[in-house]
Amino acid sequence: MFRKRTGVIVSVYLSPEQLSRDEAIRHFGNDYVETRYDFDSCLGNEESGPMYESPNGQIRFIEYRSRGIAIGLDDDLSRVREIGYLSGPMGAATSKCKR
Repeated sequence: MFRKRTGVIVSVYLSPEQLSRDEAIRHFGNDYVETRYDFDSCLGNEESGPMYESPNGQIRFIEYRSRGIAIGLDDDLSRVREIGYLSGPMGAATSKCKR
């Protein structure tokens, strides 16, 4: 994805077909954090709403934040769904919806 105004690439996503969580960690290293996210439902639906960090979130990532890498895991946490190379955080630190 890129910003139209500047033409700068802000994210690139790859979808490996057969990459385990353990293989990804061996490749990228042990200096990751595991982060859970949920969708901000008041700002869109589950397919298009922005994400925010949530301790009980259903979406889980292994993140190498200082390097701008976020690895999305499948439901059983054993396989990699996607690898994102990002210019900023994967999601907001908190929900923008009023609770």
